Amino acid sequence: MYTSTIAASLLLFSTAFAAYGAADASTTSTTPSSTASTSPSDPTHTILVGKDTLKFTPNVTFANPGTKLEFHFYPQNHSVAQSSFANPCEPNTNGTSFFSGAVPTTEGANVNVFTVDVNDTKPIWFYCGAPTHCKKGMVGAVNVPADGSKTVEQFAVAAAKIDTTVNVANKEFVCVAS
Repeated sequence: MYTSTIAASLLLFSTAFAAYGAADASTTSTTPSSTASTSPSDPTHTILVGKDTLKFTPNVTFANPGTKLEFHFYPQNHSVAQSSFANPCEPNTNGTSFFSGAVPTTEGANVNVFTVDVNDTKPIWFYCGAPTHCKKGMVGAVNVPADGSKTVEQFAVAAAKIDTTVNVANKEFVCVAS
């Protein structure tokens, strides 16, 4: 039942991306890879979701256009959703953002890997959409500005002040306990 719900959700999101021209980021599911690096020249960057408690590891990655981000999920239930620096814990609504859907995992790395294509060098801000995770600092970024004007630390501080996390799957607000 849950697998069909995830499949239906992913189909719905991929159809929406195709219909609205996902110019900045596209998503696909692939099999796990052992590549792990933050070097911009690598073709694939592995980001571990929840392996070290409520963290993305690494939480900052630099990636050139044409590379891929692979999100590998660990217990218990996490997701990855694209956000903006100005609105942490809230998905982008521009039609080009990504969302993995909830990926429940009981032990070790989940076999399902969420992949995002990097199409340019603009910053990509993301968070875990599970209740309370974003507020507790489960955020990350790709290609943060080199001038230090916007950092993942500043993004996490802003996320900690948020009282609600938008549940992307059904576009409802999930109350977060302070």
